[in-house]
Parts: sequence; C-alpha cells; structure tokens
Amino acid sequence: MVPLMKFKDFIWSKNPETLDISITRDIKELPIPFHGSVMQDYGEQKRIIKGEGEFSGKRCMETYQKLAALFESGESGVLLLPNCKTCFSFLCGCYKTRYSALSVCILGRQQKFCCST
Repeated sequence: MVPLMKFKDFIWSKNPETLDISITRDIKELPIPFHGSVMQDYGEQKRIIKGEGEFSGKRCMETYQKLAALFESGESGVLLLPNCKTCFSFLCGCYKTRYSALSVCILGRQQKFCCST
C-alpha cells in the first residue's frame, strides 16, 4: 500500500492523481575580462511540486477549507510524498476547480509546493 501524502498535520484522504516534480540548477555565465566567459554552477534550486486530484464526499468542502487555511497561514512544514524524498516546504498555491451544491460534492483540487533544498 502506498502511503498518503501529508503536509504538516493535513493528510490527504487519497493521493493526487497527478504529481509533477520540477528540479532545476542555477547556472550562470560569468564574463572574464579579456578572456571570454566561464559557466558557474550555483547549485540546485528549490523543487516545485504540483499535484492535482479531487476531494469527494459529504465533507469535501470542509477538507478543502482546511487545506486553504494552511495556505493562508503562510507557514512552512514537512511535506511527505508517496515514494519520494521528504522535504521542508511552503504551500505556494491551492486552487479549487469545481463544486457541487448537492449533499455529496466532488471538488477538483490543485496544490503547489515550493521545497527548500
């Protein structure tokens, strides 16, 4: 069984359907007077992790609001991803895509995390 995704004390009821992890390096060209230039590696940049999925059931809006409150707090925390390296991160975005006013709703969700290296 794959472990569930977790940020601080928020545990997803099911893992995101898609999970994109972007890792980049900061490489700059530095000019050397009268000799041309050299490439300088400033190291790994923050990881950008984007997930997309759905909350469903009678409490889906309540669950989304808990995630949105974490975003609004602006606090950092530990992000645990299924089968990935744990990282210290900020929740950089939280987006609601649809909502049903029926007694049972399905709520599309996207979240974006910025992890420090």
